[in-house]
Amino acid sequence: AEGNGSVKTPRPLPLLLAAAAAFAFATGLAICSQSFLRPDSCAPTALASAAVNFSGAVGSLLACALRCTRTDWCAAMLSDDSDCELIDSMLFYESWIGQGADCPDGLYEKHQGNEWLAFSSCEQKDVTHNASCGRAMDRNTNRVFYDGSCTHTNTSAHNWWRASLPQRAYIDHVVLYNRLQSSAAYRPNNFTISLDGAVFASYFEPRSFSVKYFGCNRVGQTVQVDQHFSDILTLCEVIAYGRWFP
Repeated sequence: AEGNGSVKTPRPLPLLLAAAAAFAFATGLAICSQSFLRPDSCAPTALASAAVNFSGAVGSLLACALRCTRTDWCAAMLSDDSDCELIDSMLFYESWIGQGADCPDGLYEKHQGNEWLAFSSCEQKDVTHNASCGRAMDRNTNRVFYDGSCTHTNTSAHNWWRASLPQRAYIDHVVLYNRLQSSAAYRPNNFTISLDGAVFASYFEPRSFSVKYFGCNRVGQTVQVDQHFSDILTLCEVIAYGRWFP
């Protein structure tokens, strides 16, 4: 009893919170096999951060995670108290990773079992400035040519770069990192990408790009980039994401 004569009764647990907790317990198993990564920044190295366990989450965060898990094309989610935005792979790579900016709060990447598949050998049509093919498979995504992590060929028709995995693998997608300097960034704007000789992607645009995502969804071993006009071919990194066969 209070001094003013009123009586305070215990407040019940809000129904929404109780329902959300029950929902989390009942559906926890549904996302145990689907982990998410919350990177501190959108640099590729940060995407290897620890997975976030959603089995104890309640409310909008859990609901958003479940939506992303159950949506095949969802590669990441952007969640806050009132909104849930599902993000496909192209938008994730090109809007955040490609810009090199910090990830916004509430951005989570869905771990789909794909990994960065390491190439074991490479070739390119020719080499200038000692910028050999290995610079595009050195796991260094630095896009400044003079820092020593981008390839460079002579000016000629049909320049190409190719690299092979140590064995055949499932390749979900390939990501190309372009040279940063604006005077040279236009160079890869008329090219195709093939896997074991079969073209799976092309880019024929007048504008340059920073980082570009190309879906593959095939099994193979050798990735090749073919330029279809006469100029220098420069690549700062070519990454194949996918899964090794057991």
